[in-house]
Amino acid sequence: MASLFDALGFKCEECGNDGVDETQGYKVVEQRHLCPTCARNLASAILADMSHGALKWPCPQHESKEVELLCCKCKVAVCHTCALTTHHGHQMQDIEKFFAEKREIVKKDVEEISAKQNETQSFLDKIESCSREMDGHFIDIKEKVSVTFQTKSQDQKERNTVQVAKVNSKAEELIRQINEKRRMELAEINEQYDNEHETLVKDRDRVLAELKVIVDIVYRMTSEAKASAETTGEELESTAAVAKSIMVDCDGKTFHKKVAKYHEMGMDKLPCLDHDHLDKLSTVAEKIRFKRVDDEQKIGLLTGKNASFEMVKTVNISSDIQEPFLLGAIDEQTVVFRNGNGSALYSVNVEYGSMETLLTDKKTRGIWDLAVLPDKGFVYSDYNAGLLQICDRDGNDERSLALPNDESRFAFLTVDRKGKLLAASHNSGEIYVSDPETGSHLRTIHDIECKPMMGIGTLANGDIIIRSGNLDICRIFRATGEVKMKFPLADWSRRLNFHVGADDMIYVTYRTGLNQDYIGFVSLLSPNGDMRREKVIEFPTSYLYRYYPRCVVPVPGTVIILNGNALLVYKEIPGVYDLLN
Repeated sequence: MASLFDALGFKCEECGNDGVDETQGYKVVEQRHLCPTCARNLASAILADMSHGALKWPCPQHESKEVELLCCKCKVAVCHTCALTTHHGHQMQDIEKFFAEKREIVKKDVEEISAKQNETQSFLDKIESCSREMDGHFIDIKEKVSVTFQTKSQDQKERNTVQVAKVNSKAEELIRQINEKRRMELAEINEQYDNEHETLVKDRDRVLAELKVIVDIVYRMTSEAKASAETTGEELESTAAVAKSIMVDCDGKTFHKKVAKYHEMGMDKLPCLDHDHLDKLSTVAEKIRFKRVDDEQKIGLLTGKNASFEMVKTVNISSDIQEPFLLGAIDEQTVVFRNGNGSALYSVNVEYGSMETLLTDKKTRGIWDLAVLPDKGFVYSDYNAGLLQICDRDGNDERSLALPNDESRFAFLTVDRKGKLLAASHNSGEIYVSDPETGSHLRTIHDIECKPMMGIGTLANGDIIIRSGNLDICRIFRATGEVKMKFPLADWSRRLNFHVGADDMIYVTYRTGLNQDYIGFVSLLSPNGDMRREKVIEFPTSYLYRYYPRCVVPVPGTVIILNGNALLVYKEIPGVYDLLN
């Protein structure tokens, strides 16, 4: 049987109300769904009927019989039949006695609730009285605070007025003093200006007079030089024409005899050549006499289109040094190279052919690249130690610079025209800029689209030249790391090296060949990627050399190439046009 207060959440069957708070629920009384109000009313009526003995409550299982007992175990009202059947053996209690006990309990609860209500009402009356008293106190306090605030505000206003007056007075006095001092200083400056202006006017008049005399002298000298230059130009052109004619059809005759023959023929317009002129022209003729006059590239030497490079010396490196790798030039005559695994460092003076060991063989050392610090020494990257080591000219350690991370231990190095050290990480594609004097890290150029980096150099304007893998040589804008341009390598070679000279020319070294016949080349690129002189130097090389040929340019006009275990020294020879100018 359902209890008197089951929550079902249905619409009340008595009053039809469905707006009851859902937290209260609905009550089930005599199998009817009622709201709390209707349930209380019906319960009161039932209790009233029970008090008069008029309660008639049919058994849910036997409708013809009334409930008279309460099953203490199941907590339901049953008839005698149910007590003997479904509730057999359960403890039973007379239902009228049960309700009588409940009425007594409810009566006591009602009396206690009434007492509590009286106490609560008394407490509420006291609270109301206290509230009225507090309102009165609040009004008094508010009036007192308002009067006090107005008094204090007036006093503070008067004090502020006095302070402002004092500050204004001091400010006016200070402004007066400043204006007086400014007036005196301005008067002094004006006096100095007038004196200096007078002196400058006198100096200007004197200089203008001297300049007029100088201009007259320069004009006279310029006129004389112009006339002399025109005469000399005509003579040089005639001399060049004669020299070209002589060299073209010399046919084994000596140069001096050929010139003498022209003079004997009565060619009075040709300049008379003394022995110094003849020796100089004879040397030029000797160097280019084997050129074909019908070859446009070769005959260009006579018109100044190109100069040429001539090998002047070969310096052999000891075969005890395995797989030498050229790194740079300390001065015009001294180059630096390492052995194959980077454990030792050597220098060679190409003028005298002498070799010196800068860093003795050390297995824990791993030299990757090197940059020269002008007039100070050099710095090399050690991929084993993961740092940059700065040394003096004799190879003595001075200080170490730590690299930012492990990926940057394979770093290519260069020093820009302002003495800043640039380390290009082979793997990470970043360039770290440092001050070799203080060892401080200045900045990092990130996100360069040239990976892996295989070499680095700088131009006079600060731009950076990078070889990106085996595909391109790139010019990088130093401020942002943006690639300004890429120099395509055409069909030269996948393995090449480059060096940026002091004249901003890019010297590219590479080799080509088939089977055992290999030729090495050096070509010149401008900073803008223009091919200035392709294959200006050619030399035989070998596929057996582990490292491809590398070159350095200690000074413009001198190219030193490491080819296997030999240093090839080339000097630039000017053409006839260069000789005339």
